[in-house]
Amino acid sequence: MESDSSSDSLRLQLRRAVEDCSSRGLFFAAKWAAEQLCSLTEDTRLDSTTLTTPTLKGRLRGAAAETEASTTTTITSEMATEWNRIDDEEKDQTAFAKCLFDLRELDRAAYCLRDCTGPRA
Repeated sequence: MESDSSSDSLRLQLRRAVEDCSSRGLFFAAKWAAEQLCSLTEDTRLDSTTLTTPTLKGRLRGAAAETEASTTTTITSEMATEWNRIDDEEKDQTAFAKCLFDLRELDRAAYCLRDCTGPRA
């Protein structure tokens, strides 16, 4: 139990460090903290095949298609709850990707988000 609480405490401290460093413009320090955070949570992440994301239909053309598109983009509370759950699970990965994006490491940011399925990613 003690190791669980210490790892949870470490995760919270690292998340706070990422936020603080990013807000102060310390992008390399934020990147380092985010990398450490992602390495801590590697074993607890769910397999991407177990995550389900509600999908919206692609672009449609025509008057009938507009009516259909308006009904498909309505977000139910179940979908919102699912998206929030996925975003919470991917919070560390998206924070790391944001740090990489701030440093203009766009290829690494895209690679970091390759398995993310939430709307924030």
